[in-house]
Amino acid sequence: MDGMEDLPPGIGQYDDFHTIDWLRDISRDRMRHRHIVRRRQEGCFEKLKGAHDAWSGWVCVLLVGCAAGCVNVNVVN
Repeated sequence: MDGMEDLPPGIGQYDDFHTIDWLRDISRDRMRHRHIVRRRQEGCFEKLKGAHDAWSGWVCVLLVGCAAGCVNVNVVN
C-alpha cells in the first residue's frame, strides 16, 4: 500500500465533514467563552462558574500527571 488510493473504500475518506469541522468547533467555543465572560458580572455564582471553566482543563492535566507519576513510581520500585 503506497498511498491513499490503495486503501479500501471508506477508509481515510469522509463523505460528511461534519465530524471534523474544526472551524465550527472553534466558533462554538468562542461563543461559549463570550457567554461565560458576559455573565460573570451577574453574581458570585457566575464568577465561580467562569473560574471553573478556566481551570478545569488544568485540573485534568494535573490529575493525569499525578496518575502517571504514581504508575511510574510503582513500575520503578
